[in-house]
Amino acid sequence: MKKMPHFVYAILLLLSLFLTIPQITLAGAVDPEQPQFDTRICGRNGSDSLSNTVRWTNIFSNGDPDTDTGRAYPPNTSLRLIGRDFWGCWVQVESDTDAGNGWVPIQSLNTRGVLGLPVTYDNSNGCRIESGQVVGCPGDGNAGSGNDGATGSMTSRWTNLYSSPDQNSRTGTALPPNTAITIISTSGSWVQVQSALGNGWIAANSVK
Repeated sequence: MKKMPHFVYAILLLLSLFLTIPQITLAGAVDPEQPQFDTRICGRNGSDSLSNTVRWTNIFSNGDPDTDTGRAYPPNTSLRLIGRDFWGCWVQVESDTDAGNGWVPIQSLNTRGVLGLPVTYDNSNGCRIESGQVVGCPGDGNAGSGNDGATGSMTSRWTNLYSSPDQNSRTGTALPPNTAITIISTSGSWVQVQSALGNGWIAANSVK
């Protein structure tokens, strides 16, 4: 009698494991225990005072992508967190390294719990955060900026969408030319937008 090939044993073993694992229905369900945050808010609840960088991280003099100092922290640099911008997208940090102190995008840190830190760079433009949602903004009541939640703007070209005003936060989504967008805030050369294809940040020079 022939022996059963090894790969057949492997298939049978995997099948038996699959049949014994309880089936969990995900179906897009939302965990009611988890707070839901406005997509414009980069940070999360918490007041973490220490964090490490997760990659090479440029240092900025303020919570603005146009203020690059030319200095950078290596991966796994220990930092003290002392402040944030309104959206929790930028964090003010102190370091004992030769690179000194400054601001870094939150995506470069191994924490998101910064919304309890003091706002040391106020780019709220009149908005407030309540229960994870941005409220009380001028304009359309949904978003706040010097643009008053302007509607009717469009992209002028194919435009990459970013999760924060940082070149390293690309989401993988691109907005085609002439996509209708709502401008909700600005930060230097970046514009925060809402669109039918997704919300996030785009380069200001891609808006017409």
